[in-house]
Amino acid sequence: PSVFMIYTLSLVVSIALAEIILRKVKPLKGLLISGGIFVLLAGLGIVYTTQVNKVNLKDVLVTQIESSKELLEAQKKSIEASGAESKEAFEALALLDQPELIAEQVIREAPSVFFMTTFIVLWVNLFLLLKFNRIVRKLDKKNFGEFELLKIKVPEHFIWLVIISLVAAVWGDQVNPLYSVIGINLLKCLGIFYFFQGFGIYMAFLDYVKLGGFIRTALVILTVFTASQVIAVIGLFDMFVNFRRFFKKNKNQGEL
Repeated sequence: PSVFMIYTLSLVVSIALAEIILRKVKPLKGLLISGGIFVLLAGLGIVYTTQVNKVNLKDVLVTQIESSKELLEAQKKSIEASGAESKEAFEALALLDQPELIAEQVIREAPSVFFMTTFIVLWVNLFLLLKFNRIVRKLDKKNFGEFELLKIKVPEHFIWLVIISLVAAVWGDQVNPLYSVIGINLLKCLGIFYFFQGFGIYMAFLDYVKLGGFIRTALVILTVFTASQVIAVIGLFDMFVNFRRFFKKNKNQGEL
C-alpha cells in the first residue's frame, strides 16, 4: 500500500507540473494553485478517512511506533554510545521510551512538514522541468524559464501573519497549548515561501559575484542544507531592505 501511495502521489505531481508547462501557466501561479489543491485534497482525504473509519490517528501512530520497538532501541543505544550530554540528547532518550509522546509530537508537526515538503517537491521539480524546457525549446520565446521561480516575492501584508504566528508560538501556551502549536506550524508554512524568496536573492548574489560551475553548485547545496533558516530570514527582511538593489544587473545570468 505504501509503494502504491508513493507512485500515485508521484503521478499526481507529474500531471500537475506537465499541465503548468504545456499550458504555459505562469510558474509562480501554477506552483501556488497546484500546491494548494494538493494540500487541500490530502487534508480532506485524511479527515474523511479518519471520520468514516473512526480511526484515532494517535492510537494508530502509537501502534506503529510500538511495532518498531527494535529500531527505537537501536536508536537509543546509538545516542547513548555517542556520549552526547546535551539537553537535546537527554530529551531524545526520554522521548524514545514514551511512544505516546512521540505520536503527539508527530501529530503536532505533521501539518507543517507535509505542507513544506509538498511545496519543496513541486518547486524543485518545476524548476528542473522549466530549465529542461527552456533548453529544448530555446527558440520559443513564449515559454517561461526557470528564472521565474527565482523572482518569488511574498506580499508585504503577509508580515502580519508572521507577527501573529510568532506571538502565538511564543506566548500561546499561556492561553492554550493549541495556540502555540498552530503558531509554530503557521511560521513553518510561511517560512517556506520566504525561503524561496531568500533563495532567489542568494542566487542573484552569486550572479553578482560571477560565481559559477561546480563551486557554485556545491555552495548552493551546502547552504540549502545547513543554512535554510538563514535564507528564510533573508527573504523575510528583504521586505524592509530590498537586497537586490545592491546587486548590479548581470546580463548573463549564472546557472544552477
